[in-house]
Amino acid sequence: MIKIFGERNTSTNALHLLIERNSVARLAPSVARDLDPTIARRLKWARRLRLPHALRERMIDRVFAGRDCLAAWKHTTPRFDDIAPLAGCHVIFCVRHPASWLLALQRRPYHIPGTIPADFGAFLDLRWKTVGREGLRRAQTSAMELYNLKMAAYADLQARLAAVPATFSIVRHEDFAVDQAAVFASLAPFLEARAGTFRPLERSTKDPSMTRAHYADFYGAERWRDDIDAACAARINAAIDWPVVRPLGYAPL
Repeated sequence: MIKIFGERNTSTNALHLLIERNSVARLAPSVARDLDPTIARRLKWARRLRLPHALRERMIDRVFAGRDCLAAWKHTTPRFDDIAPLAGCHVIFCVRHPASWLLALQRRPYHIPGTIPADFGAFLDLRWKTVGREGLRRAQTSAMELYNLKMAAYADLQARLAAVPATFSIVRHEDFAVDQAAVFASLAPFLEARAGTFRPLERSTKDPSMTRAHYADFYGAERWRDDIDAACAARINAAIDWPVVRPLGYAPL
């Protein structure tokens, strides 16, 4: 059994699909439709009826209410009292350089209500109330605070898994973008591969116009750095908990 945890925009969907395509491993539930096949239809009707965004988010929250860690939302803050359900699992943590992730969250602000500032500096100032399944008791947060909370929770959970026992891997978004085959090979000891040739994903799961070659070039050359000015870089460098993410190979801008 494979359980994936990762923030929005860290290749969780793509990794899930790659594992399904190239192995016979079982993947634990990670999104609402895995637990409630009716949720997509109900959300569609809620949008047609123009029900408030907050109400639609609470519909999804209810799907995860009372679930154990094995069925938790993949984007949750994994501060679980009981991690026994993960016994025998291989847990995968998807991560991304904080500055690159912040840019991506501004571009695709999943589960952030209201209008998103077009200015990156203003986005860094934005605070919002988290959804229930975030695991933060609906507290208000900012993007940089949220990143620090998630990375600290991942590190804490990783330190606890051996006692369950469970194994874990860390998959960096950048590595996945540059070389899917190498990432899959690193996971192979924990998967039962399908017979035949490895099949990478050729296009983005979110934007079919984005190809594997584009992502390999963009993230391999760290071209996202061009979109961050000196003032925002200084703010990110000051706010991120670097001792937690340096072991992942990430450094200040």
